[in-house]
Amino acid sequence: MYSLSLLVCGVVGCVAAARDVLQMNGTAGASSSCTLGQEAASASGCSTNVAEGLTYQIIGEMNSMGFTFKTLDSNWIHCASPCVNQLQASAADALASACAGANDYITLNSATRSSAQQYLLYEWYLKGNCGIGLAAKPGTSNHEGGRAIDT
Repeated sequence: MYSLSLLVCGVVGCVAAARDVLQMNGTAGASSSCTLGQEAASASGCSTNVAEGLTYQIIGEMNSMGFTFKTLDSNWIHCASPCVNQLQASAADALASACAGANDYITLNSATRSSAQQYLLYEWYLKGNCGIGLAAKPGTSNHEGGRAIDT
């Protein structure tokens, strides 16, 4: 079980909340003092799926704050797991339009990410784990605002 401590601090960039959300509650033999990177890596391998639920919650909150996130058009944009199939509407529309104009689809391995997911990637990057070649520090990635993709 994961604890949820969502602090409203502009939603994007809440690294402290991201740490709280993913830190284990001492269940399944995990120590409550374990670090996020170690626990998440052992619990989920090299996948950010452990934070997917939180990511959708943050997208919902951002939508209620005036942002407009949109599900990607599956005719033109394929989002491979653990890719969150959402971007800000203007970015989603522009990407779908570009693909339609080329009459070809694009496969993404990442679109919108929460600060929790970005934190995992950044920790793995710093430790040389999971083949992460580059990762932005949490709070500085355009993925957290639904304005970036990785292919």
